[in-house]
Amino acid sequence: MSTTYATPDTIAEACALLETPGAYALAGGVAFTMALTKGQIDPASIVSLARLDGLRGVAAEPAGGFSIGALSTHGQLLRDERIATYEPQLREMFADVGNVRVRAVGTLGGNLAYADPRHDPAPLLGALGAEVVIQSGAGKRTVPVADFATGSFATVLQPGELLCSVNVPARPAGTRIGWCKLQTNSLDDYATLSLAVGFEESNGRISRPRILVGAADTHVRTQRAAGLLDGADINADGRVAPELIEEVADALAADIKPCSNHRGSVMYKRDLVRVALNRAMMRTANSAKAQGCSL
Repeated sequence: MSTTYATPDTIAEACALLETPGAYALAGGVAFTMALTKGQIDPASIVSLARLDGLRGVAAEPAGGFSIGALSTHGQLLRDERIATYEPQLREMFADVGNVRVRAVGTLGGNLAYADPRHDPAPLLGALGAEVVIQSGAGKRTVPVADFATGSFATVLQPGELLCSVNVPARPAGTRIGWCKLQTNSLDDYATLSLAVGFEESNGRISRPRILVGAADTHVRTQRAAGLLDGADINADGRVAPELIEEVADALAADIKPCSNHRGSVMYKRDLVRVALNRAMMRTANSAKAQGCSL
């Protein structure tokens, strides 16, 4: 079967082309090439997004926060001072994506749409409460990043839909974020496990807790363990009782569904999620410029 190739000039044209059965969007090409060479996809048509300039860059939102164009590369985002000011751990995460070659061409939209559970951006963006903006011929809709992936290499995207941007909301007062990526191989390898936690602190209590796990699970998702933090006491130093963190860690270890591979056994990854949670919780208590954690 032959494959057609199109380079639309507008988002509307791209969405129309993506309605065709077997059509795939091509952004930076990193994930697309991997999927193609592994035989995960057999495109009837390829829709290049290269001409859609409106999907690049970072823009401030009127209500606060900012919007990231789906075609923005990881390299561009790690160098954007607005992102570093908003949350230093977000810049740290983009700096840790793949290697310098991947960061030069790989895009945030392509990364999220590929939905590889080993990828870095989704857990932290989900913990920040970010949303993806999806466009089609019927209009726009938004989906929380935490709910965008429905499984490994599967998302909520329907034929004719295009992920156009990621909206990162304004941070309410008292917001705390912690991110941890653990690796057992080289520093440019996939994570063995990653975890991000986010919540709001008010009057010594936690509200709206979010915990997302990457790499060790079938896909990134909010765990029931986050509910154990809801309403929990937090002291003046920003710390939660160790006994509660241990209870949350137990719930996470029980809930995740890791696979055994060369990065570690199932038992190892269940233990590792406890380490990641403790380190991420330490980062929520520390200053925004706390150093990253890795193995």
